[in-house]
Amino acid sequence: MKPVCIRLLFLCIVFPAAAVNAPSALAADAEPIKHHREAIVERLSKVQSIVATFRQETTYTLSPDPDVVALVRGQRANGQHPFEGLYIEQGQFSFLRQQAIYDVTYAPETVQRFQAENAAYLKHTVKTYARDRAESLVVHSKSGHAAGKISDSQKLPDEYPIDVALGLRCNYEQVWLDQSRLASANLNVTDNGLVWLEMPDIDAQGAIHRLQFNPNAGYALVECQYLRNDGFVLAEIECDDFSDYGGLILPMLVKARYMQQSQGRPFTVRSIKLVAMNYSINGSTNTPDRYHLSYPAGALIHESRFDVPLHTATTKSFSDREIFEAAQARDARSGRPSRTPFSRLTWLFGSTAIAALIVLYLYKYHRWTGRGRVAVNTAGPK
Repeated sequence: MKPVCIRLLFLCIVFPAAAVNAPSALAADAEPIKHHREAIVERLSKVQSIVATFRQETTYTLSPDPDVVALVRGQRANGQHPFEGLYIEQGQFSFLRQQAIYDVTYAPETVQRFQAENAAYLKHTVKTYARDRAESLVVHSKSGHAAGKISDSQKLPDEYPIDVALGLRCNYEQVWLDQSRLASANLNVTDNGLVWLEMPDIDAQGAIHRLQFNPNAGYALVECQYLRNDGFVLAEIECDDFSDYGGLILPMLVKARYMQQSQGRPFTVRSIKLVAMNYSINGSTNTPDRYHLSYPAGALIHESRFDVPLHTATTKSFSDREIFEAAQARDARSGRPSRTPFSRLTWLFGSTAIAALIVLYLYKYHRWTGRGRVAVNTAGPK
């Protein structure tokens, strides 16, 4: 908006009569900006229920730092195999209103590489992020054992840029993008008509995220950058080969680079080529119950909130009630009082009951006396 301000100041000084028309000139320049912002916010609302099937090629490059080189040399001498070179995975990413599933396996050619190196690997990895909890499942290659974990939260993975390429998340952040954040981001239009959104990183002070959209292609997200506070580009994602899914323009090809510095010199530590095989938008099978993980028969699961082991003889998911009962049974067998997590449940039920009694009292008091109104904040959250 600086050029607009300078132009208006010039009009006011040189042509005082023109100052009368200044508000209309400002509004004329602000209107396209408003339209771009609203279109970008609307685009986010269209990807709130999406399933993407993809194939991903990841190339790892070891740091040239002498300490890292020595560490890797020692690992290899001990029969370990650090990630280096090309690894291919096939997977599916699901998203439903700030809930996510990452379900990936290695492609046959990469499995052959692991087998040739006699290296252990994870045959199957699933991570789910529901509103009430996070879950993970891994199946080990050599033993075939399946191990799961249930916790309040888990770190979102940074290995798969499909979520960033869809405009659901910024690189490395642990929160999902929402409409309010997009609406408050800085917006600039380039000479060739592309739109840049710029917003500060949630965690790293001074770091910024830059998202580029193409208004001429349905506001497709074409590029994402993550810059350190000194301007160094830590991550860069480029989207290409777009397809139209009912008016929603989505990338079929995603290329990503993740950079570091070693001895003052930048190098690409990881590069990714992701090919989207298919997208499903607002599918009838993308329902909330999918975001509680279904464990295979024989899986051993650790429920970290209650510190209780769970077992299943059939493929199934675990409800919170089942988990609470398992924790209660474990405590009864051991003769110890219920742990803090179960006390939290008791507190939750107790506080809910107390709140219900208060509401009932206020309701009756209002009906009997015509007084006792409770003020309601109609302005919404601040």
